[in-house]
Amino acid sequence: MISLTKEEINGLKISQLIFHVVQHEDEDPILLEQTPIAGFEKFFLERIGETLEGNPYKFLPGSQTLALLNAILDDPATFVHNSQELAKNFHKSRSGRIKAGAIILMQLKTGKREFFSLIKYDHEQVIAYDLQQGSRAVLKEILNSFTKSKNALQKSALIELDKNKKGGELVVIDRTVSYDITDFFRDFLGIKPSRSASEMTLGVQNAVVRTAIKHREELPNDITSRIRSKAFVAIQGLDTFNKNKFFDVVFEGRGSPKMIETYKNHLKKEGISGASFKFIKNAIKPPKETKYRTLEGVRIVIDQAASSTVKIVRDDKKKQTTVSITTQQLIEE
Repeated sequence: MISLTKEEINGLKISQLIFHVVQHEDEDPILLEQTPIAGFEKFFLERIGETLEGNPYKFLPGSQTLALLNAILDDPATFVHNSQELAKNFHKSRSGRIKAGAIILMQLKTGKREFFSLIKYDHEQVIAYDLQQGSRAVLKEILNSFTKSKNALQKSALIELDKNKKGGELVVIDRTVSYDITDFFRDFLGIKPSRSASEMTLGVQNAVVRTAIKHREELPNDITSRIRSKAFVAIQGLDTFNKNKFFDVVFEGRGSPKMIETYKNHLKKEGISGASFKFIKNAIKPPKETKYRTLEGVRIVIDQAASSTVKIVRDDKKKQTTVSITTQQLIEE
């Protein structure tokens, strides 16, 4: 998955940028030859940060989008022509779902790394006003506009191509669906998920388990000793993954800034730092047994089938934990 350090994000520069106008009512897109952006670079670079919160994908063999972007790397002079071809390909469906807007292509660099950004921006109605003498304001409607509204940025992909020109990695956002991306945008880009939903579900569990291990000193024992069980229960109870909500459910609202940072770093290592996907509930197996050990040396092993017979209560004020076991018979082993 594409990952950028803070230094790389701060160092991003736009090498080339152009956009073309697309809307389903027209036969063809309105193709432009140039788009000077002097003074507005920051606005467009901020959109890149939003895209980094997308899902990981990779190119399929034969992707037209991949071929057009590789050609730009070979010859930067083809940037405008190939951006026009991308706009035509996007416009081909002429679906009623394509709102009037612009498809933007950016070529970016930071350090030795090079990226492309493809963004579909919806035009939003904006009411602006001019102040005139005599305390008089004049309203005017602006239809063709780029705004900071997240609803306006409908589809976005940040792309890093392989050096061998055979593929590349992407992070993709499509706000027309609550998770994943539309078939239309997937086909236009010619991509498939880098990781299956089952792999990402397992990756989420790994992230919270490793976070709990590193920060076990600041967490109560009833969380650290049952972290796999808590992750399993959280996954069974939630339909889709949201990193903040999942963290709060598993760690019961606890968590220092350092602990949250550890969690985010592990999500990044798993390639799902900004992903949104449906949990595959059977990808995670319930733990067969949960093991505890007290500071005094008492060991407790609880079979999953008997978990309802054990009650664990933590008293933070007294700094003690009470374990209650209800049984028909106590057998010495």
